[in-house]
Amino acid sequence: MSFPWQRNFSLSRPSVAISSPPINFSWIAHGLLCAFANPYLPSHVNFLLKLPLGILITMSPESQPPDYLKEKVQWVPMFVMVMRAPSLAQIDQFLKIVDSAQAEGKIVGVHCFAGKGRTGVLLAAYLIKYQNFPPSEAIDVLRAYRPGSLESQEQVDAVYAFGDIYLNRNRMWNPGQGAMITANLMTAAARELWWTRLSQVSSIKKSKLSSIGNCFGKMRKGTPSPIPVPHRTSSARAPRAPPPHGEILDTPLGVNLIV
Repeated sequence: MSFPWQRNFSLSRPSVAISSPPINFSWIAHGLLCAFANPYLPSHVNFLLKLPLGILITMSPESQPPDYLKEKVQWVPMFVMVMRAPSLAQIDQFLKIVDSAQAEGKIVGVHCFAGKGRTGVLLAAYLIKYQNFPPSEAIDVLRAYRPGSLESQEQVDAVYAFGDIYLNRNRMWNPGQGAMITANLMTAAARELWWTRLSQVSSIKKSKLSSIGNCFGKMRKGTPSPIPVPHRTSSARAPRAPPPHGEILDTPLGVNLIV
């Protein structure tokens, strides 16, 4: 079966004078993993051999590299039909190839017809495993770096499926991790703002602030020194009872909290 866009060449020897990168060529991990469209020109072959490319993964049965290139490198056919997504077994095979190539110091190249859809699934899986990206961020980063990546919903779903399995299995990412980090940063900023406002209140004398600072200094040096607490007499006002549900409180930061 042939396709109208099929580009298969049998080259006895490409020109050694011309060298140019294949269409949509880019490094994903410099010196280890690169991606591109089908390298159908002799200049593309020269460019890849000069890298030097060690392993070539072809995902497009309708658009294969020249025979000369297949003979010069370790060629791995990993065929997937147009607009479809590689299986989880194929993704796992790809990641194992990258692992072994890194150990052997080889460069891996992966391509399909345009280097966008089918290739994009494998690249997103690489970002999830080696960069610890959640699937959504891996897709966003890949599309920003290689516009047009992941051309069908099936390909996007494959990235999420791999991410759910891999990240849950290795416990490397929590869906609420981003929100938790953001909340912690906001809490730290709120404390800093509260202390800044407290130091600016005119009713608090500098001497008291200094004594509190000295107290913390002694504690840091290991000398026990209790923080001075105002003495409460028996006539002191009793603590305020917890507010009923739904009441709005004013915090020192000017942020309204509903309790």
